[in-house]
Amino acid sequence: MTIYNLYFFNRHGVCLAYKEWCREKKSGISQDEEFKLVNGMLLSLRSFSHKLATRADQTPMIQCFRTSSYKMNYMETATGLRMILNTDPDAVSISELMQSIFCIFVETVLQNPFVDTSKRIDSELFLKRVDDLILTHFIIVPFALHCCSYPEKRGSSPFSSLWTKCTNTAAANSLRLFSLPQQPNGPSNKAVRRHSSTLTKTSCWWGAQIPQGIL
Repeated sequence: MTIYNLYFFNRHGVCLAYKEWCREKKSGISQDEEFKLVNGMLLSLRSFSHKLATRADQTPMIQCFRTSSYKMNYMETATGLRMILNTDPDAVSISELMQSIFCIFVETVLQNPFVDTSKRIDSELFLKRVDDLILTHFIIVPFALHCCSYPEKRGSSPFSSLWTKCTNTAAANSLRLFSLPQQPNGPSNKAVRRHSSTLTKTSCWWGAQIPQGIL
């Protein structure tokens, strides 16, 4: 599972924040020009979806579009804030991840009276918390999927103790849970998800404790 980059736009099309993690190919144009193209693409997709809507009582909302090499995940709020998170096509639990990123944006940017959201923001706290969140998502979600896909390993050591630590750590750090498809003879439909005030500590714990070959 790969997360490539993140865009945040306000209702006027200004890119408020941008962050990339695993972007190997560059666009070949300036960053400002790229932001304009991405925002223009969003407006075109919205217009296209509205014109092709099949029901008059509903306003269609874009959620994502997928290519053979990446998936553009989209989220828009009632106030016109727009977020794009580009991932690989098979990335999971992205909608929950985007909701958590937006919560961080609200706490560190929108609720900060000293931040001007009419132009590009420069909040180290926001970027740091998003980094921690992405790192934890990278580690915990694949592990949870592995537990659901290979239930027979849960009875082996050190895998069984690791699964116990997984659930106990979730409770200890007030991590929220998300649902996964139930597998035959697999664990319950609960897996550890990120979002706590101790993300850095949790991320380090996972990185240090998961045995090689488990993920």
